Amino acid sequence: MERWAPAFLVHRRLHAERGVTLVEMLVCLALLGLLGALSASFSRLVLINLRLAEATVTTRTGVVLAVDAFVRELRLAGFSSDPSFLGFPAASATEVEIATDLNLDGFSNDPSERVAYRYSNARQAFGRATGNGGAQTIVSNVPPECVQLAYFDAAGTSLGSVGSPLSLAERKRIRRIHLRLCSEVDVGGVGTKVRTELALSVAPRNP
Repeated sequence: MERWAPAFLVHRRLHAERGVTLVEMLVCLALLGLLGALSASFSRLVLINLRLAEATVTTRTGVVLAVDAFVRELRLAGFSSDPSFLGFPAASATEVEIATDLNLDGFSNDPSERVAYRYSNARQAFGRATGNGGAQTIVSNVPPECVQLAYFDAAGTSLGSVGSPLSLAERKRIRRIHLRLCSEVDVGGVGTKVRTELALSVAPRNP
């Protein structure tokens, strides 16, 4: 005797045998594409943030280390047992030469006793030189407007004129130096730039 299945079982069986419709498949594909696009956008955003963070840390570390070395050596300018010893053999808006007499022999002939910090417009770099040697880059990617040295006497009066180095008489009066230094890096693939800037005022030992 033939048995008949209930109607709802027949409907379920037919639906299972029917499979997935084209509309259902298109909806699934659309959802998968949307999820893939969201995932790609999120991954790109994370990558951009990582690149920006890395560039910020790199530029800031370079500027901070350079300024720290500059301040430490600048404070020793004019160190000598001779009261007439000149601590700044040269000074301008983009360069300063620091002289010390660490061995107290009355001269600054040793390479370690004569240090210069100067800006190179051609390389867009802030460098440090010892003795008569060439400057070694300590901060790169420095636009021309990102380096500025200003000099002041004991009364706070600005020394020197724009575009000209300080005279001997003006260098003898230096009691405070203001430094502004920044570095600007173009972050590849992001289309933006990261800039780190520091400004400070230092009172040297210059007699």
